[in-house]
This record gives sequence, C-alpha cells and structure tokens, in this order.
Amino acid sequence: MATIFGADRAVTFCRELTKTFETVHKSTLGELVEFVKADDNQQRGEIVVVVAGVGVAKDTDDISTHDKLLQRLLEDLSVKKKQPHWPLISLV
Repeated sequence: MATIFGADRAVTFCRELTKTFETVHKSTLGELVEFVKADDNQQRGEIVVVVAGVGVAKDTDDISTHDKLLQRLLEDLSVKKKQPHWPLISLV
C-alpha cells in the first residue's frame, strides 16, 4: 500500500474492534508498517485499515481546464436539444 499510495498517506489502523484488546492507531502508511512490525500482537486478529483520500489541489488553472471541458461538452451535448435516448422526466 505504501508503495502505491505513498508512505505519507494518512491511515487509521483498527484491530479487534469492540473487543477487550481493541486498537485504533492513526498514522501514515510508512509509520504504520513500523508500528505493526514492532508488535507481534498487531499482526493478529481482525484488522481494518482506513486510507485517506488524496487532497484536492486548489489551482486556478485546474478550474479553467474544467470550464473549457464543460464548454466543449455543452457544444456537443446541448441541454436545449433533447436527445432521443434521454428518458422523459415528469415532475408530478
């Protein structure tokens, strides 16, 4: 996982939830590998790993790219022209 998502990706490691020896550990993927290696007990039982998503970069160029794409789509797929395969929608 660390190779694919990156060692700095945030994760939450949950083991043996709702049981006596429950563990919830928040760290990065890189740190999690060391945490699990250091304690054999963390390698046993039912485990859930929740991996954080990628953050969205706030870049104005990215917004203009989306605007250009939307404009191009509107030229080809005008919302004013009813396409024959679109279902009829009734607001009753």
